[in-house]
Amino acid sequence: MTDEEKKALMERMIRAGDYHRLVEVRAHSEVRKHEDGQEEKEMIIEGVPIVYDAPTEILRYKDPFDGKMVILNETITRGAVNEETDSDNCFMKFNHSEDMFPVARVRNKSLVLEGKDDGVHMRAKVIDTPTGQELFKLVEEGILDRMSFAFTVDKDQDCVIETKEDEETFVINRTINHIRALYDVAAVMVPAYEQTSLHARSKADCGDIRKQVEADKRAAAEAARIEEIRKSTRDLLGSADIKS
Repeated sequence: MTDEEKKALMERMIRAGDYHRLVEVRAHSEVRKHEDGQEEKEMIIEGVPIVYDAPTEILRYKDPFDGKMVILNETITRGAVNEETDSDNCFMKFNHSEDMFPVARVRNKSLVLEGKDDGVHMRAKVIDTPTGQELFKLVEEGILDRMSFAFTVDKDQDCVIETKEDEETFVINRTINHIRALYDVAAVMVPAYEQTSLHARSKADCGDIRKQVEADKRAAAEAARIEEIRKSTRDLLGSADIKS
């Protein structure tokens, strides 16, 4: 696969709105006292939406054409989120939905993201609205217990794609070395993703990689065949020279 083809694949596979299931999220209440002595009950949601150096299976499906199991794995490397990552407009959401108001935001400091050795930790002071109250209650009761994040990259070296294949499986390992921007962190309903456009697009992207790998194999086989013909021709011409 050429550098241009790799770049095109990465541009299709990593775009704003890509989100990935990761680790648990939890919620608890805290009481904050104001200077006038009044107490305010705050709704706090905490979690680790991005975990470093932890390979995560994003997608698994059986290819209907050859029956192979296609597996997409992803790893976010340590330090992928750093001072160059744009997170000022990062929101806390439910299911990455654009149809519901966000419940916290980095810009007004109601959402705090902290990079640590093991990943990016978050703490959200959830806004006291019907959406915020519902999301907090669902997390507090354990109905929602997973987080994910929306992000993008923009440089070739930000993402590395490797593949391996045997008779039964085709595995794609995607390594993210730098995240350019974080758009949201979200409490999610994991099973819902199997029906989303993201799931369908990820399958299409995996199919594109498989096609490119097969094309590379055919090109390499053709190049080897041509080289063998050239070698045989050189050997034949060399033998003719000797006999004459």
